[in-house]
Order: sequence, then C-alpha cells, then structure tokens
Amino acid sequence: MASAFDVSCRTLRYYEEIGLLKSFRNEESLYRYYDEASLKKLEEILFLKSLGLSMKEILKVLTIYDMEKFKTSLVNRLETLLDESNTISRERSRIEKLLVHLDSGVGVKLSDIMAELYHSEEDRQQQVRSYEEEEKVRSPRECLDVRIVQLKPCRVAYYRSSGKSPEYDVLRVMEEWASRRGLLDLFSTRNFGFNNPSPSPESEEYGYEVWLTVTQETEPSGGVGMKDFSGGLYAVISTHLHDIAENWKAISRWVESNDEYCAGRHQCLEEIISPDWFDESAVQFDLYYPILRRQ
Repeated sequence: MASAFDVSCRTLRYYEEIGLLKSFRNEESLYRYYDEASLKKLEEILFLKSLGLSMKEILKVLTIYDMEKFKTSLVNRLETLLDESNTISRERSRIEKLLVHLDSGVGVKLSDIMAELYHSEEDRQQQVRSYEEEEKVRSPRECLDVRIVQLKPCRVAYYRSSGKSPEYDVLRVMEEWASRRGLLDLFSTRNFGFNNPSPSPESEEYGYEVWLTVTQETEPSGGVGMKDFSGGLYAVISTHLHDIAENWKAISRWVESNDEYCAGRHQCLEEIISPDWFDESAVQFDLYYPILRRQ
C-alpha cells in the first residue's frame, strides 16, 4: 500500500497511531495488510493533505465529521492562499523591475533601486506587516502541532561518523547495510538520528549517529553495532530539512513554557519519515524532544 500511494511505511504507521487507519498483521510474516475501507480512508487523507490542511484538521474532519469546522478550515486555508498569492505577485513585480535595471547596464546603486521600488509608504508598511505576520507564525507555541509520544524500548543498529557533514556519510553506510538485509522493506523499521557530539563554535566538524530499529536476533557487522534503547516520553513535531534548526528551537521553547511537561534527560532524536533519505528538497523529519511530566 505504501508504494501504491507513494507514501512511506512510517507515514502509514503514524496514521494508525493517531487512529485514522487500521491494519491487519499476518501472523506468519512481518507485513501488515489493509482492507478496502482503509484504502478509501487513505485516499481521503491524501486528498485533504493536497488542500494544505494540517494533520490536526484532517483528524477532526475524518473522526468528528463536523462539516461546519471543515468549512471553517477550508475558508482559513483559502485566506492563507490568497495572502501567499499577493506576496508572490509583489515579489515577482519587484524582481522583474530589478532585472530591468540590471539589464540596462547602467551602474545604479542598490539603494537607489530600492528607493524606486519602495516608492510608496503603503508598500513599506506592507513589508513591515508581512515581517510581523511571519514572526507571529514562528513564535507562539500555540501554532506548533505538537504530539506527545511514548517511545517503547527497542533494539537498534547504530553507526556514527564525524566530519563537516557527517549525516550523509552515516546514512549511506546505514542504507547500504540495511538494504542488504531487507530491513528497509519492513513496515516495522524506523530510522532515528542525532548529533554526537553536537557542533561547537570552535570546530566545523561534529558527529552524527544513526539508529535503525532491528530484532533481538540481528547481529553487528560491517562497523554497524547493536545496543538497546530504553525508550521515553517525547514532544514531537514534523519538519522539512530546511526548517529543522528553527523547529528545534521552537519545540524547545514550547517545552520550556509548558505547564504540564518539562525537559527530560533522555536522548533527542530526529526520525526520517520520507522514503528518500537523500532528497534535500523533500525529506521530512519528526523531531523528538525528551520530556517528563511535571510533578
């Protein structure tokens, strides 16, 4: 089903965790199976995602069946698209005007071009409003789609490397190791990573360690070791690669200001949930921030 709908096994498992899908496990194999109702539900999920709705909104639409809230979500999404369209039109106009100046071959200072582009006070005010709206979206914790997840104890294969971009080196080794053993085709396989050690101002080099969930029978080989992960409670948000640094800061602020949870001491984790680990433009992560319930 994952390949038929071009989604990852991790994504299907997430839909099951939040109650949107149900699967049936064949006791004679490690694979899961889905009935016609689940196939139809997945089509609905992907359709709503294509409209730009968040998973929180999709969950409400498909479980509560409140058409008024669904309509409100669509109206809000339409307003967002209209705002984005206006922004795109404004930026396109400025770029076109800037290119005209550059093509003229006349030596004009950038400050002079900017003065012409920002020819009206209304335009300058719009810039300020756009900046404030962007900061408003990034800052408040209420805007974060945070999930509270309890990771169970498990056995993991691990590999670590150091360098200026160790993530790619580690992922290539682990992908090759896992592919030879058919682990990437299993629904149960999960891929976690974290800095080890973290970057520092004194050095451009740092370390990165990747974990791959395996069975107790899996043996270490080819430089890939084995160890047991004790699990833990986490606050989790999703992100694309280009936003990962900002979203780590955002989830940290969310935990710091939360009345119910505080930061834990167990390992921070990044779980890759995209089928292609190396497509920087599309790769998606779940960020796991360790937490404890406040006493």
